[in-house]
Parts: sequence; structure tokens; C-alpha cells
Amino acid sequence: MGPLVLVLFALSANKIWRLDLLQKLSLVLPLLAFLMVGLVVSTKIGGGGDLHNMDMFLIGLLFIGVIAWDKGAGEWLLDGSVVPFVIKCVIVLLIVNSAIGPFQEIRSFNFGQDAVWLKTLTDVPRERDLEMLPSQQKIDSTLQIIQKEVNSAKLQGEVLFMDQRQLLTFGYIKNVPLIPEYEKKMLMNESLSSNAAYFENFYNDIAAHRFALIISEPLRTPIKDSSFQFGEENNAWVKWVSNPVLCYYEEKTSFKEIGVQLLVPKATPMDCADQLP
Repeated sequence: MGPLVLVLFALSANKIWRLDLLQKLSLVLPLLAFLMVGLVVSTKIGGGGDLHNMDMFLIGLLFIGVIAWDKGAGEWLLDGSVVPFVIKCVIVLLIVNSAIGPFQEIRSFNFGQDAVWLKTLTDVPRERDLEMLPSQQKIDSTLQIIQKEVNSAKLQGEVLFMDQRQLLTFGYIKNVPLIPEYEKKMLMNESLSSNAAYFENFYNDIAAHRFALIISEPLRTPIKDSSFQFGEENNAWVKWVSNPVLCYYEEKTSFKEIGVQLLVPKATPMDCADQLP
């Protein structure tokens, strides 16, 4: 991003790409707006740990680069005899900088079937520390178990896919309606908003054991301090979702390699008043 901005400034300063004041403002002001909004949102969500909300700024910058290339910058940059040495270095930096990240991420996640001997070779304490995708056999087996549990639970009540909605979207798990009002992203959004009115209905439903089965990511209850990157988000989820759900429901089975947990109503009802926000 930085090298591209420098190149664009150099093009304008050297009159290679001629813009009047209005054209400059029409390009710079929207970019500044995208930049400020992206920074604010990225800082608010995850404390700046994830800058994916800068996408509009980056796409806008890309479009400006394409326009500049079409308006004369392309011919100028391709003529090595007229391009200053500093700009050549910046262009090299632009190419190298854009390639570093992808090169660092080059690896395969598809050796789950070899996890046992890879664990031995790498001397990691647990197979999941290898960050490998589970083997296809493990995935297929897990899907069969989930479908079996869903088919059984449907005879007793509704099934809530609080997480893993893609299994319904792409037909891996069949004949189950999605309950969108209690899907994870909705729950997370309302947790961050501390929307007690929204959660009142949710708590009434789980207290009444409306759902015979809940499919979720593994629910955990540790509270994190401010040193944890997503501590605020974690604590909101624990307060508004994990603690209440785990008071009324209990784990039936978990698939740690897959990251899926199946929850069923507790056989013995509990007074969960102290677990509700």
C-alpha cells in the first residue's frame, strides 16, 4: 500500500499523470473517508487485530492505480530510461512487499491422515498443534454422526445450528431448517451490543428446552483480561451466550479436530438465574 501511494504521488509530481484540483479532490477525499472508516471499525472490532475492514480503501487505491496506468503512467514506467532510480526501487519494493505475505503463508493443510507421524517428527504435544485439516475420513465420519444425531433430535424438538450453518447451506446436513435469529453472528452482534431485550427470548427458549439439539463451536467460559487480543469479544460471548447455554444444556459429544460440539438439554433442570446477565 505504501509503495503504491509513493508511486502515485511521484506520477502527479512529475506531471506524468495530470490532474486538476477537482479531480484530485474527487480521488483523495473518498479515499480518506474509506481510510478513516476502516481504521475506526478495525480498531473497534478486535482492537485492531484484524484490518479486513480496510477493504474499501484498498480497492479504491487499486482503482486509482489502474486509472493512473491507463492515463500515461504505464508507458512512463515501462520506459526504464526515464524512470528515476528511487521510483524503480519503490516499484521493486511494491512487488516484493505484496508477495511476502502470500509466500509466508504457503503451506499445505491437507495431511491430516498423516498427523500421527507428523506429530512425532515435529515433536508437538498435540495433533491439533500441527494446524492441519482433518482427514477426509474423519470429516465424513463426523458428518454422518451429526446427521444421525440431527435425525434423532428432530423427533423430540427443534435443532439449532448456532454455528456451522454452512453444513445446511451446502447440503452436508439435510432436512433441517436454519433458525437465523439465533445464529452465531447474530448472537455475537447482540452480545457486543448488550441487548438484553433480544436475549430475553433466547433465554426463555433454552430454559424451556425448545431445542432438542444445539450444534455449536465448543463453548468455553474463561474470562480474558485486556492483554488477550479479543478479550472484550470473548467476555461478551461468555457472559451472554456460553454461560447461559451451558447452564441449561450439556455436552453430548465434541469433535475437537473439527471444532464442533453437540449440546442436549440437561436431564435435571437447574436454577440458572445467577448465570444470566
